Amino acid sequence: MRNKSTAPERTGKNDNAEYVFRPIISLRDGSLFGYEAQSSLHLVTKEALLSVSDFFFRRAPGGSLLFLPPECTASVETSKERIIREIRTPRELTGGTSEYAVVLDDVNTAFPLKSFSEHQPQYIILAAPVVRKFRIDPLFYSLVKSVIEFCRGTDVDVIAQGVGSRKELAALIDVGVSYALGPFIREPACIPCTIRKEAYECIIESNRSKNHINGLPTDVYIANLCVKTNVLPPDMLIEEVYEMIKNDADCFGYCVVENGIVQGIVTRNSLIYRMSGRYGFTLYQKKPVTSIMNRTFLAADYKTPVNQVSELAMRRSADNLYDFIVVKKNGKYYGTVTIRDLLLKSTEIQIAHARCQNPLTGLPGNTAIEDTLFRCISQGTPYCVPLHRYKQLQGVQRRVWI
Repeated sequence: MRNKSTAPERTGKNDNAEYVFRPIISLRDGSLFGYEAQSSLHLVTKEALLSVSDFFFRRAPGGSLLFLPPECTASVETSKERIIREIRTPRELTGGTSEYAVVLDDVNTAFPLKSFSEHQPQYIILAAPVVRKFRIDPLFYSLVKSVIEFCRGTDVDVIAQGVGSRKELAALIDVGVSYALGPFIREPACIPCTIRKEAYECIIESNRSKNHINGLPTDVYIANLCVKTNVLPPDMLIEEVYEMIKNDADCFGYCVVENGIVQGIVTRNSLIYRMSGRYGFTLYQKKPVTSIMNRTFLAADYKTPVNQVSELAMRRSADNLYDFIVVKKNGKYYGTVTIRDLLLKSTEIQIAHARCQNPLTGLPGNTAIEDTLFRCISQGTPYCVPLHRYKQLQGVQRRVWI
């Protein structure tokens, strides 16, 4: 988990300057999980190890775990229950380590799977190159997804390191990673520090969208999927828009907005198609973006259920079938949703609905009924269970106090 190119952030006095700390946070609620201690001078001494562990347990929040390399744990005699031993290579799997919890560090395609069975780790840490590539490379995405599913079945938590942007953090939350660390969360510091506000807000917002599936499918609104994207003024020149899209590989398009009202949209594919002709750039570069924007785009109110938006999107013509969707609130711009996110969430809703459905009757199963009752109780909303439908509800009646 070492990152030699990152200079330690000097946020306070630390006599143990040989070591810096990087916070590890939960991607579920943004809470602090622990810290990784790494040598800033690449020099390990027993005195330094004892000093840094004592310093950590005096300064770090209560209950925080400390991730240490294997050569460090041999010198630490106190608070062993709060120390996690890092294993960076298969060679380090040997030796007496039963008194410490174990994490497999820098897991990638080269780390043998037999390491899991040989050492039975409590955590694994995905290598930074894997984290950077999985969002844009289908091969690495499949690799990360497989590792997460494997760990979920073996009760192992996945930690992602090297998180460098908001998009990477949101993608890790969406795929199901448990914990993360990296420069976007916090740079290495000489004392245990809290995480950045931007990272915490990203975690809360991403989980709000992801977890809204707990209710019935009709309760999942398109607002839970939309993201705020950059917008364009109507008088912006096409050559400026072209440069913006060309320099941002993740950009799928822009909304043209005036006084909060969406006038039209410009998609990446349509703009590149117009500009790629023999005289395309010369013809369009000095024109305003309104001359090429699509004025017949699909827009949905932020309270529209996802399944309804999905049906409307699939009814569009082939020319704009995969254009992004504009979300409005009170008639004004609220955000955008890509077709990819819409279809993924629609599939997730259908799977969740099928999982909770009674296979014989096709009616909502116990989970959906209990979630609805719990929501009514927690919100103080009156509810009733019709006794004439006893046969349909007999599986849950004993648990809803009839």
